[in-house]
Amino acid sequence: MSVKGALLSSCLLLLTAVSCGEDVNDRGAADRQLLPVVLNGKVGFIRTSGEIEILPRYDVASGFTEGLARILIGTKYGYINEEGEVKIKPVFDGATDFTEGMALVVLNGKRGYIDKTGKMITRDDFDNTWGFAEELAVVNIKGKYGFIDKSGKLVIEPRFDIANNFSEGLALVVIGGKRGFIGKKGNIAISPVWGSASSFSEGLARVGLNGKHGFINKKGEVVISPGFDSAQDFKDGLALVKINGKYGYIDKNGGIVIKPEFEKAWGFSGGAARVTIDNKVGYIDRHGKMTIKPRYEGASNFSEGLAFVSINGKIGYIDEKGKLVIKPQYDAASSFENGFARVYIRHKMGYIDRHGDYIWNPTDATLSTELCAPPF
Repeated sequence: MSVKGALLSSCLLLLTAVSCGEDVNDRGAADRQLLPVVLNGKVGFIRTSGEIEILPRYDVASGFTEGLARILIGTKYGYINEEGEVKIKPVFDGATDFTEGMALVVLNGKRGYIDKTGKMITRDDFDNTWGFAEELAVVNIKGKYGFIDKSGKLVIEPRFDIANNFSEGLALVVIGGKRGFIGKKGNIAISPVWGSASSFSEGLARVGLNGKHGFINKKGEVVISPGFDSAQDFKDGLALVKINGKYGYIDKNGGIVIKPEFEKAWGFSGGAARVTIDNKVGYIDRHGKMTIKPRYEGASNFSEGLAFVSINGKIGYIDEKGKLVIKPQYDAASSFENGFARVYIRHKMGYIDRHGDYIWNPTDATLSTELCAPPF
């Protein structure tokens, strides 16, 4: 896959409309799903039947998140509901999609947050702001990082050099160049002694010291000694590690369950992981067995039983047995979600179902790529 195609594919993953909690087997729910499309230079929304539900009238529009979609009219951002009604007027200079009921916005140079009524929370001393996670958000005030709650109250004073969002009840912070973790009252839960670290995932956090990486538990105890050249977070009970230039996988006891023999590799998802041998991508199972031979220039994780793959510069889809079910014909594509995928042919964008049939034939989508650019 070309760099341009890879970037566009990653972008498409961000843009695909998702309805949280939907049962993909519930056709009634799927029929209510709205997908952004571009027609005559404007963005609107269609139903999965291909019928236009919200007329194309926006310069930019994101997919619906938590019942609202971000729109751009001229140079101002606002939000509409699934009936196409403007719920929050386009007055913001920058805006993000909603997360945990809140969205980041910029208004007249001030950074802040809005709730779903459009009520804004801001402070004159916000230097930078990030989205909410586990009910709290990281903010930067006068060069230090702290946390606010959804009322805008500073619940953890800005005293850290760097801070990440909370994950599994703990937040990664940097004090004096060393990484540690705090609890939701701002208390030091794990002393800052690590040269590098990541947020907690599946009960463990990756830590590094003197160029080697291992894992700690929530008590700060080292459960896997730092002995790997690199490591990624645990996914589905396994973590990707690098030893002597090759990638393999360990379990939560630190035991090597898939020996390091791959040029490149990715984390497990749904019982499968992508690996590279001789610059070709294939798939292995949790025992290290090659289930789909490396033959692709690029590939995605499986989603709803299908993965997109690149063959001779074009993208198609395979099933979990490696059977090519939608022939390579696209320049970029997204994973399937709720039974549909977004595909690009040059600068034109359309949607296909699991059979590869179009529910929306590709139309000029030059402007839709603006959705890939951060609004801040």
